[in-house]
Amino acid sequence: FQNLPSLKVLYANNNSLVDIKDYTFFAMTGLEVLHLYNNDISILSADSFSGLQNLTDLNLGGNKLTAIPYGLFFPIPNLKVLFLDRNALPSFPSASAVGLSGLNTINLANNMIDSFAPETFSNMINLQNLDLSHNKIAKVGRGLVSNLVFMRFDHNAITEIENRAFENTPNIRNLDLSSNNISVVEQSTFIGLGKLHDLRLNNNNMTEISPRSLLHLHELRRLFVYNNKITLIGASSLDELRLLEEADFSF
Repeated sequence: FQNLPSLKVLYANNNSLVDIKDYTFFAMTGLEVLHLYNNDISILSADSFSGLQNLTDLNLGGNKLTAIPYGLFFPIPNLKVLFLDRNALPSFPSASAVGLSGLNTINLANNMIDSFAPETFSNMINLQNLDLSHNKIAKVGRGLVSNLVFMRFDHNAITEIENRAFENTPNIRNLDLSSNNISVVEQSTFIGLGKLHDLRLNNNNMTEISPRSLLHLHELRRLFVYNNKITLIGASSLDELRLLEEADFSF
């Protein structure tokens, strides 16, 4: 790839690549899209993507990555879309996220992540789409970035959502917490989600919806709570949901 400075898009998907040699793409300064999904890549280094300063879309899904080396994203400061789904990442520490301040979308679904520190995403000030579905996360804490619009936590092992966990994420429109082990939604759980349109709590262990737990969701359009074991819906639980168009409490 030493004489392709004008190449903008490169797909090398569904092959048997096992690694990326340092400086492989160094001369491909015009590359904007690089897709390497469904290979056997297990190791990357800080220089794997050196030279790709114009890259905006990187897809590494469906590989065998177990760690993200510090500095991997330094050479690609303009990255907007990053797919790391379907790997074997046990975590995504804050050090791994260094250099991703311009990121708009990150997909970490189908890994082995069991927790994440709030500061992991705090420097991604432009992040709008976060997918952490199909992992092993047990708790959702505070500290998520304020610009998030779409957030997926479905198919994890969540038993706890910290009070006011979403207080600093006022722009979320879609929140998926389905297929977890959530049994209780507190009154303050959804504070800050005044612009939420779509809330999915289906396939959990909830037995009731407390009267004030949905109080702050003034713009909610769709509410899915099916496949729980609801025995009580508080008399005033839905009173403030005046824009609600669809609700499913079936079992």
